[in-house]
Amino acid sequence: MWTKEKKKEYMHSYYKARYTCTKYKLPCQHGNKKSECPICKKEASRRYTIAHADNIRAKRMKHYYEVVKPRDGIGDKIIKTPGEKRIKRNERDREWRRAILLHYGDKCAICGDTSNLEIDHKFGYGRDHRKELAKTLGRSEKYFIGGGGFYRWLLTNNYPNDYTVNGVMYKDGFRVLCKSCNVMQKKKDRCNHFATK
Repeated sequence: MWTKEKKKEYMHSYYKARYTCTKYKLPCQHGNKKSECPICKKEASRRYTIAHADNIRAKRMKHYYEVVKPRDGIGDKIIKTPGEKRIKRNERDREWRRAILLHYGDKCAICGDTSNLEIDHKFGYGRDHRKELAKTLGRSEKYFIGGGGFYRWLLTNNYPNDYTVNGVMYKDGFRVLCKSCNVMQKKKDRCNHFATK
């Protein structure tokens, strides 16, 4: 005769057997009809992913180019591949850089060279300034804005001449230097362009 306790014990053992993995003897995830424990489920998922990697990749790429990518189109032209996007971004960055260098002077302020030009913080503290710019964008303290982000900041702020670091304002703080003068200035030396002139 079935008593309440016997029925409860039977049902407990029934569900325990039904929802326990036969391989690892671990409890299965609740409501899992295949009765796989988390380890078996992970192994099965890994096997499926390896076996169907090409199909998964194709589905993701299709979704990316049909749904995500059209939002990144330039005008009516939709950029088809990441390579095309990189080419467009590089062209845009070159145009920005050219415009910025023309505004601040298209030759080195020290030696007059016109190749390999860079924007320099005349009074120093360039890294600290770029760190403060990163903070204004919500980045953590260990980050600082690199070349492209710094040029974008110069453009969006309408070619500023002054910059502030730790509350100190530096007037007429930006200038154009060639790469070697910029490096040599950090070492408090003259660049090798003077030796050739």
